Amino acid sequence: MLFISAEKDHDLRKGKLERDDVLLTTRGTIGNTAFYDASVTFDHIRINSGMLIFRPDATKLLGNYLFHFFQSENFQRQRDAIVSGAAQPQLPIRSLNEARIPIPPLETQQAIVAEIEAEQVLVAANRELITRFEKKIQATIARIWGEEEPIIEN
Repeated sequence: MLFISAEKDHDLRKGKLERDDVLLTTRGTIGNTAFYDASVTFDHIRINSGMLIFRPDATKLLGNYLFHFFQSENFQRQRDAIVSGAAQPQLPIRSLNEARIPIPPLETQQAIVAEIEAEQVLVAANRELITRFEKKIQATIARIWGEEEPIIEN
């Protein structure tokens, strides 16, 4: 992680994040997203020139809803249709302005986000369970072949 001085931070005019901002990479590895919410421990963050900050009007569009939309197949199809450049792919801002974002009522956005995040918790738990079972399988194979058993962490 790179840090800049307080003086440099003060001199820069653009690129400073505010809570609930959504980030999107637009050059090189395009389409990576981030959501700057309260879970991020740093209070002062700046972006580089290959990123865009989206600061939605919270009365119409929730930041975490936009974050999840940017990760959707719907957006990925739109993004892929407007990418330019072969050696260094770019997502032109002018073209990105034409992306269509479905904006349901806030209550619906909240429900969608809650459902996605609940599913993500299940996926993470299942990944952990798979890792645990893979270690048990390795230990069983090692025991069968008379090898030293690996340490199984819980």
